[in-house]
Amino acid sequence: MDDDYKLLIKELVENQKRLIGNSLPDYLDALFTATHNTIPQSDSLSYDRWAGGMEITKQLLSDIGKEKELDLVFLTGNSHDWVRGSLVERFGLYDIPNVYVVVVSENGLVAQSMDNGVYWTGEPSKDYRDATDEIEKYAHRTFDGLFWIQGNMVRKTFKPTSHYTGFDDVFVPSIITFAEDYGIIPFDVEKGFGDEVGIIHHHRGSSIDIDPRKVRIRRSGNEFDMDFRGKETAVTLLSNFRPYNSVACIARTNSDYPMIKAVSEMRGPTYLPTDHMFSRDEFEKIKKEFDVRMVGDMQNILPVILETYHERLKINAYNKRMGENLKT
Repeated sequence: MDDDYKLLIKELVENQKRLIGNSLPDYLDALFTATHNTIPQSDSLSYDRWAGGMEITKQLLSDIGKEKELDLVFLTGNSHDWVRGSLVERFGLYDIPNVYVVVVSENGLVAQSMDNGVYWTGEPSKDYRDATDEIEKYAHRTFDGLFWIQGNMVRKTFKPTSHYTGFDDVFVPSIITFAEDYGIIPFDVEKGFGDEVGIIHHHRGSSIDIDPRKVRIRRSGNEFDMDFRGKETAVTLLSNFRPYNSVACIARTNSDYPMIKAVSEMRGPTYLPTDHMFSRDEFEKIKKEFDVRMVGDMQNILPVILETYHERLKINAYNKRMGENLKT
C-alpha cells in the first residue's frame, strides 16, 4: 500500500472524527452498517484508497477487541457469498479475538458468520414465491438480454446489463406496474409497511430488490413465522439472539430506513454521509424522528466510526484506572 494513500486516509479519518464528536456511546455492543459504506464506487474511490480503508478497519477491529467485545454487522441487500468474498475473506475480517463479523444479507433474510455459523435463514411465503416467478417470466418475455439476476439465496434482485441504459426509466416502471397485480409494491418511507405480499426497493442505476413480507424463519432446528420488515426485522432478530445494550448504525439509502428505525428504538445513533441518497422529504423525516448525525466522505465512514470508538474506549479505560488509583 502506497504511503501517500495511507496518509490521505489517516487525514480523512482525523477530519471526520471531529464531526462525530461525543455522539458515540461509551460502549458499543454492535455496529450495523450497509456495504455501500465500504465498497468503492468506481467513479469516486480508487482501489488503493478502498483497500487502505479496509486494512485500517481490520487493524481497528483488532485494537477494539483488546478492550471489549464488538459485533460488526454488515446488513446488506447483497448476496451473502458476494459480501463474504469481497470483504470478510478478502481482508481477513474473521477470527479476530472478541470481534464477531456478521453478514446479514438480502435485507435480513439470511444471517451468517464465519465465526459463529448460521444465525438464521428465511423462507418467503408461497404468495411471494408465486408472484416473483411470474415477475421473472414477464421480465424475460419483455426485456430478455437486458438484465441479469443476482445470485441470492432467497429473494429476487434484477440488475441491468452493462450496455442497457433504459433500466431506471423503462425496465423498473414496467416491472412495478406488473408486480402491483400480485400485491408487490415499491417501499414508501412515509407509508411504511402494510399487508402487501412484497416490497420493491429501487436503487437507481444499480438494481431492484423484491423483499417478501411474510417469512418463515429457521434457526437451530426451529421454525417460526414472521411479519418481515426488512432490515428492521434483522436488527430485532439479531438483538434477540445476541442481546445488545448499546448499538449504532451507518446508513445511506431509503432501504436503510427500517434499520434506522430499529436502532433508534434501541436508543442508538445513526451516522449518515453528506452524499446520502434519501430524497429531501425522506431526509427531513428521519432527521425529525431519529438521532441522525451527519458525516462527510461516505466511503470512509466505517474506519472513522471505529477509530473514534477505539479512542473512546482508551479514554474510558484510562479514567477507570485513575479512579481506581484515587481509591487506593
